[in-house]
Amino acid sequence: MTRPPPRTRVRALLQDELRGLTTLQASDRAWQMPFAAALCTGLPLLFGAWLGRMDVGLVASLGGLVFVYLPNTPMSHRMVVMMAAAFGLSACYALGVLSHFLTAATMPMLIFISILVTMICRFYRVIPPGSLFFVMAA
Repeated sequence: MTRPPPRTRVRALLQDELRGLTTLQASDRAWQMPFAAALCTGLPLLFGAWLGRMDVGLVASLGGLVFVYLPNTPMSHRMVVMMAAAFGLSACYALGVLSHFLTAATMPMLIFISILVTMICRFYRVIPPGSLFFVMAA
């Protein structure tokens, strides 16, 4: 059995990736969810710009990303998930800030945070975006 030439395999791979990127999929979330997420992240940034403290507005908008992890479950479960996500984002941000004091520790700390948060999100089957915003906060 002969294998196709490398150029053909790369072309097929690129076509498959492009098809996956351009395919629209249905979402089970309500239409209000993206609007509310935009408000949760955009309003703190707007207030930070209005007060002339864009740095504080950026940090506050990271906290608004917790809203993206809101599951469609009973209220008691939602509160626990939101509390855990807020604590996780705060911890990732704090570890990221602490690692900047020692520049040699920045990359190992980011790797450690990425691995740990990805493992936790996969273990608890966190809905998308999963560990993305935790690592971004770090």
